[in-house]
Amino acid sequence: MVQSKPNPAHRRSPLFTLTDSGASAITAIHERERQLLKARLKGIGRDDVATAVALLTAIRGALDDQETP
Repeated sequence: MVQSKPNPAHRRSPLFTLTDSGASAITAIHERERQLLKARLKGIGRDDVATAVALLTAIRGALDDQETP
């Protein structure tokens, strides 16, 4: 699934890359996840997600602005 290659920037630390079968496996995993999420989140549209992201971002910002006692 992975292969090591020489690292030109550091001789003692090899670089690891996916083999063709490893890349295929990752692609298949991502597709299964996408299908699962699509089925589970049916009825939740892009606007709903954008609203949720905006709300969570605002909450995070408000909490980050608070001084720690």
